[in-house]
Amino acid sequence: MDHKLIIFAGACPGIGKSTLSSYLYKQLKLAGVKSRWFYEEDVSDEEFFPGVTEAVLSVDPQVFEVLLRAARNLVEGALQSDEIFNTDSLLPFVNWLFTINIEPAKIAAFSRDLEKVLAPANPLTVYLTGDIETAFRRALAHRGAQYGTDFLGYMSEWSYYKDRGIQPSQFEEIIAFFEASNRLNLDLLAQWQSTKLIFNTTSTGLVELKQTLLEKWGLVEQAEPPKPDPTNLQKFTGIFRATGTSLPKTMQVTLKESDLWVDTYWPDGCRLHSLNTTNFQLQDTSHYLLFEISPEEEIRGLTYRIGAKEYGYVKEG
Repeated sequence: MDHKLIIFAGACPGIGKSTLSSYLYKQLKLAGVKSRWFYEEDVSDEEFFPGVTEAVLSVDPQVFEVLLRAARNLVEGALQSDEIFNTDSLLPFVNWLFTINIEPAKIAAFSRDLEKVLAPANPLTVYLTGDIETAFRRALAHRGAQYGTDFLGYMSEWSYYKDRGIQPSQFEEIIAFFEASNRLNLDLLAQWQSTKLIFNTTSTGLVELKQTLLEKWGLVEQAEPPKPDPTNLQKFTGIFRATGTSLPKTMQVTLKESDLWVDTYWPDGCRLHSLNTTNFQLQDTSHYLLFEISPEEEIRGLTYRIGAKEYGYVKEG
């Protein structure tokens, strides 16, 4: 395995970036391959990306330099580590630059510079395209209808719209934006000389996509560790209160049909994916709930892990 860096990028929310990057990360670890997963939402907590969020949000004139410096930090970290670095929705930064209304020609020049910076890590780029509306509706199904409403509000702050004097208010405007950014991403990736895998997740099923990734790495799918007894999930439910300055102050874990959910991260809550009998991942994120169980098999509390940070919670009642 000569790729020190795996880049997962894609057309829009719901296209499958986090699902596939998380899957490959877990399979590499199960196969004994050390790896590290970098999730877009946690970029401000990672040591390789100082000032990146601030530079993008403030449309800093030095934004290209800030992003290239972050990429150099990441490459240096990967080369010095015995882990394979796996980024989800971070690189190649095109969507971020598109939202702040950087001219496509300038983004293209940045993309060429970025490829040179990444070259020492011999990156593998996995780009996911497909039908934008289908993908975004999938995101809504997973994250709740409120996510779409909040997303429109979030978009209204983007320079892409402000500079055009547009107040986005329709679902179609979300789709149009991501269709445009997807075209730009594909055009720029076509110019990269490094190894690329481009998948259409609308026309290709998840099982086939996973198998292709495994074959690329010469892996055979590994069974995941034992999961909690489905008939015993009720014990994980309840209200948990922070013991320190954690946010949120409280979290409620509920059982919906046969799945556990927690009322944080997405507006309508997030499904929990079991990693073993006590640890759960917030679906398609790098956030985890690690439950503490007493010798009597009762839940005492949990640890909420976000990247390298951990926050304690105790169960009420």
